Amino acid sequence: MLTLSPESTVTGIGVQVLKGDGTPVVFGPDAVGVGVVNQWQIGASPNGVLVLPLSAQYIRTGAVRPGSVKAMATFTMSYN
Repeated sequence: MLTLSPESTVTGIGVQVLKGDGTPVVFGPDAVGVGVVNQWQIGASPNGVLVLPLSAQYIRTGAVRPGSVKAMATFTMSYN
């Protein structure tokens, strides 16, 4: 689950990023190379636009208080 930014005013909510098959993305270190922890392959690169099969959902983490939600993630991509 992503950590909410300080600008968020909501409580009790988290943001979870999902792969195309619905399984949660598990984030690893901000590193490049083969065998990096939690690295996964998107698939073959087509001639043209590559669509990243990702979505996001809210997850309740406790008592909810309404407000704004802002979360950020960094994706490092390696091409082979």
